[in-house]
Amino acid sequence: MATDMLTIYLHYEVTNQEAKMLQRSMMRRDVLYYDLILMIEEVGFQAIDFLYYAKKPCLGSSYLVHIYDQGLVLKMLSDPEIVKAVHLYVSKEKVDDHIAPPSKQIHIAPSNHPNESVLLQHGGVSAEGAGQLTMRMPQRP
Repeated sequence: MATDMLTIYLHYEVTNQEAKMLQRSMMRRDVLYYDLILMIEEVGFQAIDFLYYAKKPCLGSSYLVHIYDQGLVLKMLSDPEIVKAVHLYVSKEKVDDHIAPPSKQIHIAPSNHPNESVLLQHGGVSAEGAGQLTMRMPQRP
């Protein structure tokens, strides 16, 4: 298993059906099921909620795979299609396996993790912490 950095994007919806995303970077070898549960709890979900990752086969469309233990996290990390980033989805309700991940406009939520916090707001990106990053996306005509 590679020991490089992995960016984890946790996609979730808040009560008003607004899609959001929490971004976290971790060493691939340090990613544990427990850490993923802490991420979903950080955004208001519970360990009993359903966690999935987006699997993209060599040919075909992406689909969701349910993660419920460390063995499935290791399987996810060994997926050759997951090189630098993985997209996770959390839901209060179980979804059918092998369905396509949602494709809604997202907002990245601030992270309480001491090492990294990124916030995507409509129209741009800003990062919290010592170094400020601001990026504006072009406006549509």
